[in-house]
Amino acid sequence: MHVPEIRYQSAHSREVRCLFFDAVGTLIYPARSVGETYSQIGEQFGFQADAETLDAAFRQVFRVTDPPMPVQDDRDWWRTLVEATFVQAGVSGASGAGFDSCFDALFGYYAEGAAWRVYVEVDQVLRDMKGRGLDLWVLSNFDGRLVSILEDLGLAKYFQGIVYSSDVGFSKPAPEIFAEAVRRSGYSVSACLHIGDDPEADWQGGASAGLAVYRLDRSIGDLTGLSEPWAKKT
Repeated sequence: MHVPEIRYQSAHSREVRCLFFDAVGTLIYPARSVGETYSQIGEQFGFQADAETLDAAFRQVFRVTDPPMPVQDDRDWWRTLVEATFVQAGVSGASGAGFDSCFDALFGYYAEGAAWRVYVEVDQVLRDMKGRGLDLWVLSNFDGRLVSILEDLGLAKYFQGIVYSSDVGFSKPAPEIFAEAVRRSGYSVSACLHIGDDPEADWQGGASAGLAVYRLDRSIGDLTGLSEPWAKKT
């Protein structure tokens, strides 16, 4: 889908009081590619594959893997996905108990803020939105590690709460995760705006759930335009 410019889409823009931010691709991004990380850490444990092959394998496996459910441990879900990624990449011996140490290292790596970067404008934008009296939340297809990641990166202080898919049992674009986020916020749907970079998960998902949507396309811009609707009112 081509988006000529970043657009704030809402029939209820004057009513918006609560902002839901996607995490990865909107607020933060990996310090290095999945394939590069898997390749470098995997090699330490004798599991060798090049970064490009692992990147392609991860995308393929992730696409066909159901999201974790509330009763399913996040770690077990990721263990299955990471092992399947190495197997898909043709890595010999990457299955069973022998792969445990490699997975432990990978899982721990992505739980730390050092594995992630914050987009340059994010801190100022969140500070600005908070200063305008808006309630800020995170709504992400992630797992429980997101809480510590945002704390490590100094972003958690801006948010009233963090809603993530493995806790809710649904992932974007399913309307259930948006409905649960709205319920937790205490606001009406018309008072909520979802901000994200994924055309299906964020734009279509948010709109289908009845939320206003801020369509972020980082190939042409960033989040600095988010404050414009409020700036026009003051």
